[in-house]
Amino acid sequence: MRRLLDHELPLTQHLLAVGARLERAEQLLVEPLADGGMGSLRIGGVSADRELGRKVAEVHFSDADGTAVIAALNVDVDDQLFEIDIWKVDFSSLQRWPSQHEVSQMLFNPSLQRTASPPAEL
Repeated sequence: MRRLLDHELPLTQHLLAVGARLERAEQLLVEPLADGGMGSLRIGGVSADRELGRKVAEVHFSDADGTAVIAALNVDVDDQLFEIDIWKVDFSSLQRWPSQHEVSQMLFNPSLQRTASPPAEL
């Protein structure tokens, strides 16, 4: 386990803000996941008791080669931070994490925002 690296902080801070989470990125302990070099990180330790719960934030950006990337912040079933899931749509390795300037311009998925009432059925 390690602290986030400097280049991982802007995206993580943005995901935490979009997900309306109170945790501080500087205090998180993470572990890289075996994901083919896309950059996903497990947050906290691996435990048999932990399982993926839901996505609380998602943003889209382009890698240095122009390929689309989706980054999501997931929590476990107990609503504790679980992972930063990074998916480069062509499954190639991530070339770089987005800069602070790029992060400030990212799009997010507003459908993940919590609402007072459930969405109407179609």
